Amino acid sequence: MPPKAKADTAGYQKLKKDLSAGTPGQLYLLHGEETYLRDYYLGRLREKVLAGGLEEFNFHPIAAKDMSPHALEEAIDCLPMMAERTLVLVTDFDLFKAGEKDREEYIRLLGDLPDYVCLVFVYDLTAYKADGRSKLAALLKEKGKKIATAESCTAGYIPKRLTDIPGASEVFECGIVSYSNDIKTKLLGVSLKTLETYGAVSEQTAREMALGAKHVSGADIAISTTGLAGPGGDGVLPGGLSFTAVTDGERTVVEKIVTGHENDREYNRYVTASRALNLARLMLEEKIK
Repeated sequence: MPPKAKADTAGYQKLKKDLSAGTPGQLYLLHGEETYLRDYYLGRLREKVLAGGLEEFNFHPIAAKDMSPHALEEAIDCLPMMAERTLVLVTDFDLFKAGEKDREEYIRLLGDLPDYVCLVFVYDLTAYKADGRSKLAALLKEKGKKIATAESCTAGYIPKRLTDIPGASEVFECGIVSYSNDIKTKLLGVSLKTLETYGAVSEQTAREMALGAKHVSGADIAISTTGLAGPGGDGVLPGGLSFTAVTDGERTVVEKIVTGHENDREYNRYVTASRALNLARLMLEEKIK
């Protein structure tokens, strides 16, 4: 069985790489990502593996309460119908906590997977360190502050992730999705000169968006995002390029982000939102000036 440390870090990276190459592998152990991003990649995997076949015959989910070496072997042995592969999805079952006898059986099964099988273990049973959004929410609550957002390319991802946390109303003031330049100017006060000179995807626009969000909301701190989520760029700038800014009214800091994934829209939005949340945390911790 693979070592646990490798499963923690390599599972998603391998899945992302295989999906980009269009060649899903045979075995993935996935955990640690936020639910909606995890579901996005699993959705892509299902589309790829089960394309053209009869999903009801080729998709075999197994919940933790039903998991056993026998149940797994039965799912693995099911031949694909009108397709090249099958997908076996095991949820909330931690292989590393199986009993010794069962573990030996699982090792045997995993070591001899048929070529047509794609087997995925997804579980959230291990305690993980708090992610960036949880740390930010805790910091805001501790300091008695509220945050507001102004987003373009991430289109509401940041408020969604913050308000997934119970009690977020104590720290979240409002979120503005300013997708068009017209809204950027009318609602956030971004100057036409800035947009004409530097463009919507620029350090200058991100800065003015953050300042505008703070002014409109009255929040203690505000963050903004603007960029090209993809797929592809605009002929001048590449997909995956974005800018995020954070301001407390006295200090405004902008970060440029280049993901290197020009065609992965969901990934680019996720990374940009994550970096924005992290930038806000760093300002609250007085780690940036």
